[in-house]
Amino acid sequence: MEELLKGREDRVRQRNNFIKSFKYKDPVSFVSLTVNIPGRNKLTQFARDLFIEALNSLRLHLFIKGITNCQKKIIKNKAGWTGFVAVPIEPEKLKKICISIEKNHFIGRLFDLDVFDIKNRYYSRKDCGLSDRRCFLCDRPAKECIRVGRHDYREIEFKLSKLEKYFYKMKLKREDNFTKVIGNLAFEAIMKELMVTPKPGLVDAQSSGSHKDMNFDLMVKSAESLKPFFSKFAMLGIKLGRHSKNPLTRLKEVGLEAEEKMFSVTNGINTHKGVIFSLGLLTAATGYFYKKIIFSDYDLAENLCHIVSDWVSGISEKELKKNQNEGNTHGQVVYNEYGFKGARGEAEDGFPNIINVGIPAYRRAIKSNLSEELAVLSVLINLMAHVNDTNILYRSGLDTLNEVKSLSREIIFSGGVGTPEGWERYKKLINFVEKKKVSPGGSADLLILTIFLNELEEKKSLIFTTS
Repeated sequence: MEELLKGREDRVRQRNNFIKSFKYKDPVSFVSLTVNIPGRNKLTQFARDLFIEALNSLRLHLFIKGITNCQKKIIKNKAGWTGFVAVPIEPEKLKKICISIEKNHFIGRLFDLDVFDIKNRYYSRKDCGLSDRRCFLCDRPAKECIRVGRHDYREIEFKLSKLEKYFYKMKLKREDNFTKVIGNLAFEAIMKELMVTPKPGLVDAQSSGSHKDMNFDLMVKSAESLKPFFSKFAMLGIKLGRHSKNPLTRLKEVGLEAEEKMFSVTNGINTHKGVIFSLGLLTAATGYFYKKIIFSDYDLAENLCHIVSDWVSGISEKELKKNQNEGNTHGQVVYNEYGFKGARGEAEDGFPNIINVGIPAYRRAIKSNLSEELAVLSVLINLMAHVNDTNILYRSGLDTLNEVKSLSREIIFSGGVGTPEGWERYKKLINFVEKKKVSPGGSADLLILTIFLNELEEKKSLIFTTS
């Protein structure tokens, strides 16, 4: 008991020091986050998992509201785990967020999120016009039950045991629901790209483009077969740490399973191998982000791309530079001849063409009131104007790639595909691509990733809070 009391005293001391460290900085409020676990042992596995869940829930709710530039400190002593979080909003608003978490999270009754202002003043529920918290056993005021000793230890222990089982059951259920949502979102992104018609050199609803071995129905069949694998990638991301040992090895295992399934339904035709690699990485990163919401100044798309970049660091060196004498894959052949790293380099660099080209183009198109199909097509053209597409390079060389980029830029400078002049130039691009029998498959893959990330951003409050 003495160690427990010392732990609580240390918690208060460290909280005071944490708040003092912000004394001369911008206005900020603070959360002291703990969990309510009765008994002397505050360091059980359940207490630890519950604390992580509470901290991630706070991160998530702040993230949904666009509050990402927070600072945190975590301590551990005999009183359990405590998280101190500095949040750049008014204490009244922060308290309402914390109350919402305690009230609406499936096990929020065991969370304790105390709010303080820059002067270390405690903000109570009464400051927000609310009554005291209720006892998780009888629903009377919790302070009253503690004061009169209404419940004996065996009753509390029995209830806590039931809550522990409920916690782990619900946690697994939420993770399973989340990964299914991500799998569906990935599938929808693939289908949205496929449905755009007409497209230059790519399979669409009316043409096989430059792919004489493919058609619309085959692409749909392939996409449907991959949906569960994107859910599997997301689940693997939940289980991975950002700096896990050999994360790429584990991700490749799922990727190879997905490729095997794709080839089995397409009779050996490579319909979505590039998408399996890139979208597999991003869906896995989404799972990781869901598990451990990150405090940073980046938006959702940038966060996910940074996670991928960390995971695949060094992949170009390992798989391209060291295998230059083999040259048995399209990517290797292009790298050997032109030095472009293709999908590997794009992932390793954090998908710069998505962050700097694709997503901004998508948002501009939506703001200009283009239809959804024209908005998606506009993104494709913008990507084709910038991407060193290894599919084009492999089939027809650098001169053809440069001409494709030039024709794409002409469309953009003419007002885009939403204008008569831009559409005429777009038809010119289609004719050129068909004549050269090339396909901007790299740009198409990045378009799918752009759609996925944009949809994730648009629906993040629903996807991350209701799963």
